[in-house]
Amino acid sequence: MFKIRKYKSGDENQILKLDRLVEEHPWNRRNIQNWYWKFKKSPNSIKPFVYVCELKNKIIATFSTIPINYYLNGKTTKFSNSIAMIVHPHFQDKGIMKFLGDQLLKDTGKKTDLVFGYPNKRSYLLHKAFFQYQDVFNQKLFELKNISKKNMHVKKKNIQLREIKKFSNKFDQIAKKNRKKFFYQTVRDSKYLNWRFIFRPDKKYYNFEIIDISNKKNVIGYIVLKLYKYKTDLYGHIIDYYIDTNNRHFYEESIVNALNFLKKKKSTIFSLWCQGDDKLLKTIKNLGFKKVSERPFICKIFNRKKINTNKIKNKWYFTMGDTLEVY
Repeated sequence: MFKIRKYKSGDENQILKLDRLVEEHPWNRRNIQNWYWKFKKSPNSIKPFVYVCELKNKIIATFSTIPINYYLNGKTTKFSNSIAMIVHPHFQDKGIMKFLGDQLLKDTGKKTDLVFGYPNKRSYLLHKAFFQYQDVFNQKLFELKNISKKNMHVKKKNIQLREIKKFSNKFDQIAKKNRKKFFYQTVRDSKYLNWRFIFRPDKKYYNFEIIDISNKKNVIGYIVLKLYKYKTDLYGHIIDYYIDTNNRHFYEESIVNALNFLKKKKSTIFSLWCQGDDKLLKTIKNLGFKKVSERPFICKIFNRKKINTNKIKNKWYFTMGDTLEVY
């Protein structure tokens, strides 16, 4: 008899074994350190929700949501990222995930206003059919190859990148000041940024402050980079980017500086997601980035008094760093 229940200590070992059976991609395989970081050390006041389906004391399915602090038109709220929908191959297409997901999302909806996901093809259909997720936007992946010296040269130098070991409380101020810059955006304060990019145990990120050297060397944002080897290519990911300016030249100069850093690290292909920031989109297109693929971003609204279904599309700032999977 199947049993749906909440996570209990020790389940993570069976969950990881189940993950190895199902997940086919070779990159960013989950491990125990990643699991503890993601589910045990989340900086938010609401703990992640993890549910499992058990048969004869063995976990055959699991599904999770992780609450995250968000700004909704400048006001603080709670959204959730739904991740790790996994069913043992022998028990797929038997309706287990419907029972498991219903219970998970019922609890999630009591504590957060919305849950979002970035599913693969199979789980996209499940989310839409079983749990009434709706389409929000198509997340576009942009890539740049064969950097030219002309593109990487800036005439006037106003911006400097300085590598940091920790995000200071300067970023609390930047996040608060820019809380209305995008209608939906993660609260990128120092607590979140340190957890996401400094304390993650299984991946190396290069974290930089963006400094305006034309104005008293003020810190006006940050950029997070990552190297990733795939076959014979070394990719340079721009994982996250946030800047307190409307100056297009500052956008361009900071991105160029980041690309030059990745180039020195021997990257040959450069990539990023660009969603919700028109100035960033114009900047990367001018530098030669091209869209190479896209994937659906979906959500389920719990609090319809606070969130207008018709206004949710294309109002979301989202980067690779905003997903807690893959990147």
